[in-house]
Amino acid sequence: MHDDFSDLRAERDHQHRPARNESRRSLTLQIALGIWLGGMALTLTWALLWFGFGAALSSGLTFGVPAS
Repeated sequence: MHDDFSDLRAERDHQHRPARNESRRSLTLQIALGIWLGGMALTLTWALLWFGFGAALSSGLTFGVPAS
């Protein structure tokens, strides 16, 4: 038996590039929004604490043991 490879031709497969689907983009935007909102929440929390302590200290509230 004789193998005849004269009709055999190697073709390249089509390059498979994953399509940019909307779910990947949506996930990216959700992560970015979460990071931004988290930063804003931390900033507002620290600002409220800063102003709260400032108001408490300026109103005469003292921390410590009263002097006798």
